[in-house]
Amino acid sequence: MLAEQTNAPVIVLDRIQCFPDLAVGSGRPAVDELRSTRRVYIADRKVADGELAAATANAFLHEHVARLLQKESLLILEGGSVSLLRTIASDPRWATYEQTWERLALQDVAGYLSKAKSRIREMLAPGDSSRSMLDEIAGLWPDARTHAVLNEIVGYRSIIAYADRYHIPVGSLPHALSLGQIDQLVQEMAGEYFVYARWQERELPVMSGRPIAVPKLEY
Repeated sequence: MLAEQTNAPVIVLDRIQCFPDLAVGSGRPAVDELRSTRRVYIADRKVADGELAAATANAFLHEHVARLLQKESLLILEGGSVSLLRTIASDPRWATYEQTWERLALQDVAGYLSKAKSRIREMLAPGDSSRSMLDEIAGLWPDARTHAVLNEIVGYRSIIAYADRYHIPVGSLPHALSLGQIDQLVQEMAGEYFVYARWQERELPVMSGRPIAVPKLEY
C-alpha cells in the first residue's frame, strides 16, 4: 500500500465517506483497519446536512492541501466522483502542483462481480453481527432530510427501491429480510455497482500531471 510505503497522508476524495453515518456503505475504514496510515476526509458531515457539492469539496481540498504541505512533501489523493474530478481537472490552480496519477481499469468483469457480491453480502449481513448498511439506512430514515441524499447514493438507493417494491418499511429492514431476499438484493446491488463502475470509467476526465502504470481494477 502506497500510504504505508511512503508514510504520506491520504486525502479521501470520496464525498460519501464524509458521512460517518454511512461508513459501512461507503467503505470508510474503521480506525483499526488503517494500519498506521493517515486518512484526511474532505469534510465531516451528517447525512441530514445534504450532499457536499463538488465545488465546495474542491475548495475544501485546496485548504487541506495547503495546510498539509506545510509539513508534508508528498500527499496521496484517493478516489473521487466524476463530478468532483471534473471540477479538479478544470481548476487551473491544481496545475501548479507536481502530480502523478493512476487510473484503475475495469477489465475482469466476472472477477469484479464476484468480489462485489462478496463485499455487498458482508455489508448487508456481516458475519460478526457488526453494523450493516441496513442498520445505517434504518437509523437515518426517520429523518426525512436524509432521504434525498440516500436516494442518490449507489447501493443505498437499491435498498430503498427494494423496500418500496416489496412494501417493507425501511426502518424494519435490519430484521425483515430473509436469506433469499438478501441474496436477491445482493444480485441487484452488484448490478447497480457494475453499471456505475462502467459509467465512471467512461466519464472520468483526463487529469493533469504524469500518468503511471494502469493495473486491473481490484475489489
